[in-house]
Amino acid sequence: MFSTFGQSLLTFHQRQPLLIGGAFFILGICCGYLTTSSLDGSGLLVGFCLCGVVALLRRRSWKNEGLKVCDLVLISLAFFILGTGRAAWDQAGRAQEATWLMADDGKVTCSVSCRVGPDVKETPFRGHSVRYSFQASDPLMHTVKGDIRLRYLPLTVNWYASDEDKAVAPKPGETWRFRGRVTLAQSRRSQLAVLTMNTGKNEKRSFHLENYQEGGWPLRLASMRREAINRLGLGLEGWGPIPGLNQAMLLGYNSEMPKAMRKIFSDSGTIHVFAVSGTHIAFVAGLLVLLVGMTGINRIYWIFIIGPLLVGYTCITGSCPSAIRACLMAFFYFLAPLAGRKPTLMSALVATAVIVHAWCPDYVFNIGSVLSFTVVLGLIAFMGPFCLFFQTLFGCERLRGQEELLLAAGCVQKAAWVRKIRIGLRFLADLIAISLAAWLASVPLTGYYFGRFTPGGLLANLIITPCSGLIVIAATLGLVTSYISEWVAITFNHAASFLTSIMVKTAEVTAACPGLGVDTGKWAVWQVFVWLIGLVLLGSWIYWRGQPKDGLAWLKTDEAIK
Repeated sequence: MFSTFGQSLLTFHQRQPLLIGGAFFILGICCGYLTTSSLDGSGLLVGFCLCGVVALLRRRSWKNEGLKVCDLVLISLAFFILGTGRAAWDQAGRAQEATWLMADDGKVTCSVSCRVGPDVKETPFRGHSVRYSFQASDPLMHTVKGDIRLRYLPLTVNWYASDEDKAVAPKPGETWRFRGRVTLAQSRRSQLAVLTMNTGKNEKRSFHLENYQEGGWPLRLASMRREAINRLGLGLEGWGPIPGLNQAMLLGYNSEMPKAMRKIFSDSGTIHVFAVSGTHIAFVAGLLVLLVGMTGINRIYWIFIIGPLLVGYTCITGSCPSAIRACLMAFFYFLAPLAGRKPTLMSALVATAVIVHAWCPDYVFNIGSVLSFTVVLGLIAFMGPFCLFFQTLFGCERLRGQEELLLAAGCVQKAAWVRKIRIGLRFLADLIAISLAAWLASVPLTGYYFGRFTPGGLLANLIITPCSGLIVIAATLGLVTSYISEWVAITFNHAASFLTSIMVKTAEVTAACPGLGVDTGKWAVWQVFVWLIGLVLLGSWIYWRGQPKDGLAWLKTDEAIK
């Protein structure tokens, strides 16, 4: 039994060589953050070197006999140690910067020169005062000890002003210098060290660095993003919060999304539609594939045209983690033919996960990134089998047989009606399969982060998912045509807003219905792991069930045998 399982695992590793190593790398990062106080960097280095030495000694046998189960364990251990070491490196960098910067009480008064992050959140207070919060990009701290550029500790700046000073508030991409009190604390979600600066609107405490902003590409991208926001709002003056939702879906401008509306979509289990991720990148990539394919260029070289354009779109949308993940995934997918490999979504996803978390290991605590990776993984693993199951349940294959019989009998008109019914049922089956796969993958994370169990999200996504795709299409067409005809752009903007209204009403009804959203309290870690283990077992059963039995091994394709 164990030998059969081991052989099957090796066969799976040969088909998806990055999956096991990438999974253990991410697991190593999580364990590294959880046990960083007891980690020894030299011990990790010795362990990795031992794995490397054993791998070199086993190299000859790999060529002659192929990989064994012990070799796969060795590779997994090496990736696990790399992930653990990356987390320890990040923690050590945070501790070193905090020790140099902060006083004994964890507070220091200093100034910082930085670039305003892509998302500036406004929080109104009583007395016509407003707090502008944003992530400082590339911060340079000026203290009595000297200057230090922060590379590990993230810095959040809270800039306080009156409501009348909105025109002069910091805008994304601009370079400012702030003075205030910096506090070292632990993030509530990840328990990692983070910095927060509280300042105010005062010529002596904050001022715009005019000399450093001219011609900079971050400011140009921010300016393009603001211009796109204005064009998405053409003709929508009387639509209330709808234009802000369109901007959030297409450009990731979540600061324009009202807090009450955010809560409605969170309670209905459909907040994921506002993450600039796979849906948006897939549409942009599909449009680019259509245009590039019309030029007759060989598919191998598409990456040189599609890659830079996807990177530009990701930058304009604010470079949020989910958008970066989707862009990298598309990049690796189109790069595979150039490298002589067959493009697969699973390999592209795992390669993206390794690159993203090697660069920013603390993304394992980012809600958007975790939800994005998990939902896409669930779609890749379960969408195909679920689509086949529901198509069979709805009788799509039986209708196909009836259509062929009617065509053979010369009943063309009846065959056309049967074909329309089959296409409609297949679309419904695929929609249910996609919604179920995404819901199964997101349930444990929704419970862990928000303390809710949302079975209503499974039903709401049947309407919201196709609406969100059509909104992206209509809003993109409105943005593009706004440079040609303002009237045409307004037409597309109204179409996108109408679909957004349907989406909002669906979320409101789902959130209001009793039983479709239950407050369960924050899930424990073991509950999340139990659910994920169940999904792994389900995916394994689906995978093994689809494999030919021993007596039918000759039915395997040549590629599978190789």
